[in-house]
Amino acid sequence: MFWKKQTENNKIFLDFQSSSRRNAFRYKHGEKNGPEIIFLGKKLHLLDISASGVSFKAEDFSAGDIDDVQLDLNDSETRKIPVLSLKIKILSKDKETGVCHCCFENNTEEQEELIHQYILDKQKAAIKKRKKSDSSH
Repeated sequence: MFWKKQTENNKIFLDFQSSSRRNAFRYKHGEKNGPEIIFLGKKLHLLDISASGVSFKAEDFSAGDIDDVQLDLNDSETRKIPVLSLKIKILSKDKETGVCHCCFENNTEEQEELIHQYILDKQKAAIKKRKKSDSSH
């Protein structure tokens, strides 16, 4: 009896197209909207994030590259989250798109929970925007 109509607006919750799949839900930011990190000296925007890893576009890295990064997830849509110190390792790289699929190495349960909070806040904000947009039409 209860069902939810599927709409094109749900695309923000779809996985980034890749043969590499993490076992956690990902929030997709897009090409220039995600948080920034500095990985091996290069400033990068995250394309998506999950509790187990991230992806970003970078031509000059390869699988196996690893670095300690500072991840600031604070923006106007999220509750205050401390800057996270994480180790990120590139698991694979899509040769066609240059997208690096990465995992967090040795992150704590607390760090994982903070990332979950961030993803939930971003989902809530996206739903609120979509509802506001739908009601204005």
